[in-house]
Amino acid sequence: MKALELMKTHVVKTSPGATLEQAVDLMDLYRVNVLPVIGADERLCGILAESDISRAVITHRGELDSSGSEPAERRTCPEIRCPTLTSLKAAAAAGRYLVSDYMSAAGRTVMESQDVADTVPMLFSNQIEPNARVFVLDGLSRVVGTIDRIDLYQAVFEGAL
Repeated sequence: MKALELMKTHVVKTSPGATLEQAVDLMDLYRVNVLPVIGADERLCGILAESDISRAVITHRGELDSSGSEPAERRTCPEIRCPTLTSLKAAAAAGRYLVSDYMSAAGRTVMESQDVADTVPMLFSNQIEPNARVFVLDGLSRVVGTIDRIDLYQAVFEGAL
């Protein structure tokens, strides 16, 4: 089975010039944790994941926490730099940052003509978050669809794979 046959064609996208606030609104509305970032040429130029948003918030919190002493939330769980509600509110200004400032390189992609089997290692690797998705590209590197784990499970359960 080719990626084209399994992919979902409704893809929520953002642009490099959008703000993080606008991107988060899309993520919330469509219940996704990663958005493809599409350039003016309609090609994939990166992705914006929830982890990129967290990085922006932590960075902005870091600027605000320059009092000289380590904030309590970092002392209690430094390995994940736990925020408090107060520090999250203080970092609200991070919503004004541009997607282009925090997007990551476009990673997990397949061409629409590739075999679906090529997506399995991309979606089930130990380093991949549970809600991962693979972006399906056409011959001009435009995003034309997505495949996630549920798509694979459904195809397997229905005997299509």
